[in-house]
Amino acid sequence: MAEKKKMNEEEKPVTMDGLKGQLLRFGEHNILTLRKELHAAIDEEARFSDGGQKDIRKQLMDKVLMAVLMITKLEDQVNETKKHVVVLNKKQKEYKRTFEIHKENVAELEAEKRQANQKISNLRAEKKSLEEYAALQQKETEQMNNEMAPYKKQNAMLMNIVSAAEKGHNMLLTTMSSINKEISSGL
Repeated sequence: MAEKKKMNEEEKPVTMDGLKGQLLRFGEHNILTLRKELHAAIDEEARFSDGGQKDIRKQLMDKVLMAVLMITKLEDQVNETKKHVVVLNKKQKEYKRTFEIHKENVAELEAEKRQANQKISNLRAEKKSLEEYAALQQKETEQMNNEMAPYKKQNAMLMNIVSAAEKGHNMLLTTMSSINKEISSGL
């Protein structure tokens, strides 16, 4: 029974009360006090009667304590790194969303550019055909003007004749009217 009690005490971890009587969790304790407690536990150990073994045990406990402290620091660094990775992942998601929006905008602008280029090429083709048609019309107009040049002179002469005939007709009408007036006044 005493041996069983001794085994339970060996398996039981060293604990320490906090400032307000609370049991401190891992990483919250005073290292110097913990080291003193570990060394005192080694000194109390009856099976290590030899001082050399106690010193070796104390050195091993110091190394274990240092390893625990290093593990604690590494865990803190891991937690900080995790937080940093979370922040970077959030930024990456934001960048991806922005990238997708810009990608959609670029796709829309490229589609608009293709439509505008197609419209421009259609307008250029239409302009070219209209210029060709205008040149053809100009050529036909010049040809018609050249063909009509002799008729213009004849037309001008005919217009002079018509104008003279109109004047003559007006004079005849005036003369006839005055004759009619004289006849009517004489009767």
